[in-house]
Amino acid sequence: GEPTGTAAAPIRAAIEGAEFVDCAVIVTRYKASTAPKLGAGGLIRAYGQAARDCLKTAVAAPAAPPRIAIDLVVAPEAYGGVRGLLSAWSHRGVTVASEDYRDDGAALIELTLDDADVRAPFLR
Repeated sequence: GEPTGTAAAPIRAAIEGAEFVDCAVIVTRYKASTAPKLGAGGLIRAYGQAARDCLKTAVAAPAAPPRIAIDLVVAPEAYGGVRGLLSAWSHRGVTVASEDYRDDGAALIELTLDDADVRAPFLR
């Protein structure tokens, strides 16, 4: 392999400098047997420049908002009230992702929370 610190560090620095997150840059170096030796400094510059060149043409995809899934078990007598509350919160990103029923009549409701203000208490 390459000398320690000559590949990952300059590539990571290029990613951070371009302010990308959740991405990867893969640099492959082909070395001909007659090519001059670059040394550690040359490798750092080569890998870093290759990553920066790649990131100049990269287009960031829009980030999807984080989501939280919550499973509720609702007794039959409370079902109407709970469904009413969930419907009232639908404009805030509370979505019923799935709904099923147990043998005892309880409803199993899976929710997703898309609104940051609604999610915040659950992330603490």
